[in-house]
Amino acid sequence: MRKRLSILIGAATLIGCSDYTINPKSDVIRGETGVGPGPHIQVTPSPIEFEPLAVGNQAVNVVEIANIGDETLILNGLYLHDTTGIFTTTNIGDSELETGEFTNIVVTYTPEDMTAQESIIEFYSNDPDVPTLEVPVIAAVLEPEISLSPLFHDFGVSGGINDLTVTVENIGLAPLEISSITYYSTSASELFLHDEGDLQGGVGTLEPGEWTDLTVRFNPSDSSFEEGSLHIFSNDPDSQEATANQEGTGLPCEDQTYNEDFFINVYNGQEIRLYTSNGDGTFNPYTSISGSIAEEIAGSVVVGDFDGDGQHEILAKVRPNSSTPYRLVSFYYDSCDGGWTNADVLSTIDFGLTGAADFDLDGDLDIYGYSAANNSGNVLTNDGAGNFSLDNNAFDITALNTGYKMAGVYHSEDFNSDNIPDIAMLEYTGGGTSTVSIYTFLGDGLGRFYSPQLAGQINAPANTLDFTDFDMDGSTDLVVGLDDDGDPGQVWIMNGNGASLGNPTELLDVAPHIESGSDDCCSGSLIAHDWTSDGAPDILAGFYTGSWEIPAMDLFVNTGSNTAAVGVNILPPGEGTTARISSPITH
Repeated sequence: MRKRLSILIGAATLIGCSDYTINPKSDVIRGETGVGPGPHIQVTPSPIEFEPLAVGNQAVNVVEIANIGDETLILNGLYLHDTTGIFTTTNIGDSELETGEFTNIVVTYTPEDMTAQESIIEFYSNDPDVPTLEVPVIAAVLEPEISLSPLFHDFGVSGGINDLTVTVENIGLAPLEISSITYYSTSASELFLHDEGDLQGGVGTLEPGEWTDLTVRFNPSDSSFEEGSLHIFSNDPDSQEATANQEGTGLPCEDQTYNEDFFINVYNGQEIRLYTSNGDGTFNPYTSISGSIAEEIAGSVVVGDFDGDGQHEILAKVRPNSSTPYRLVSFYYDSCDGGWTNADVLSTIDFGLTGAADFDLDGDLDIYGYSAANNSGNVLTNDGAGNFSLDNNAFDITALNTGYKMAGVYHSEDFNSDNIPDIAMLEYTGGGTSTVSIYTFLGDGLGRFYSPQLAGQINAPANTLDFTDFDMDGSTDLVVGLDDDGDPGQVWIMNGNGASLGNPTELLDVAPHIESGSDDCCSGSLIAHDWTSDGAPDILAGFYTGSWEIPAMDLFVNTGSNTAAVGVNILPPGEGTTARISSPITH
């Protein structure tokens, strides 16, 4: 339960069982008398009122009986009309009071339920005007009060999972005891109570000021109109059954989209595994989306909305066997069938998929990649509907294609502040601790790139890189690393200033326990993406935990000031069989 505030109640009554002495006859004369002739009774207070009290507690009220007449007042007793025990009273201490004298009785109030109480005490005396004086006794009880918010919600026309938070709060002054929760719906599978919050099983107690959140879920399977109502039963005397209503209309399946944030890991070259993000640095168990294809799947895939339908597609290279050319296949979510399906995009593709961006500035995502065997820099230009035209001379990789290793950024960003996406690639000339050279390819805005420019070097191996604004200063930075020699697992950052890259500094190390060695571990890949919903890019790194075996995956959260937190394991060793990672590209 959660508590908004502490509530302090002041009361004029005495709470609890007090040792309260009844005043004997006093010689003190109070105020003016002279209402005679004869004796006259006065009871104070009148009526006898008790402040609101919680059930089970007790309060007492001291009542004064005085003679304000000019002759002796003879008290003949009293009678309390209540016989339930909620009110009790002591007997009168003195039977005779001279002028100005008084005595006391104690009236006790012990509420047993939420009902307000009233009674009468009759005082008998020789007062000639009022031989029987009736004094009302009035008492209230502290009550709980339930509040539901919102009382009504319209989900509108929607598809997929839609969650509504309904807050249950005790805004009263006594504990709110909830005995049951019921949800009525025109379709129990589409509109229902998904989470009972702290009221699991439909029961629980909310102290004054406490609240809990329940979740009503609308997950339509068709375009029908649905209504539902949440009913909460409690000890609130004024609202023993509190109700909140919801309604919504399902979106036709063909109009629904799949826009979850996720990353892709190709498992064992035969299965595409999708891990949805919770937006807080954690991920859900994977969904296999390539079950209908029992073929080889290349490790590098690209993700984005390539056909302009508002949802992400996953483009991958697929082939039946190693003697058959790859073809380009799109995996997409079919909302009507409620699952992933696929369709061929290109019958053949002879280069690796590296990344995507709007290279020709026409408002849709294009794809770039390269082939060391063909010495080609390739761009697939998109017509906006997911149809691609191949340009296999879009950029020149001759200077980088030295025969050992090349790699390109997954995210293409504007490196030189001209509002045109650029790419960067690395050249790893040999094994061991060879120097890595970083080249940038500036985009021309027409789908091609200018000749490569040497942007910097790292005096250590590296095999993966990505563009991002890691330090959040508005300029594109380069994250590069994950070597297997030298200092295995080391990752550097080269901060940009809108025109060039700075010197490399260590950003993180996926294996801080291994500081030197050859092929001990840690070759892999990384991508920059905001996985914690704070607007800052984090680093998701996949890497081999041994000599080219047993990959794992860790998340390194951006902590600001050009630093990253210690890695948190996302995929344990053995769950993935490739270190390559892909996530949705949005621009």
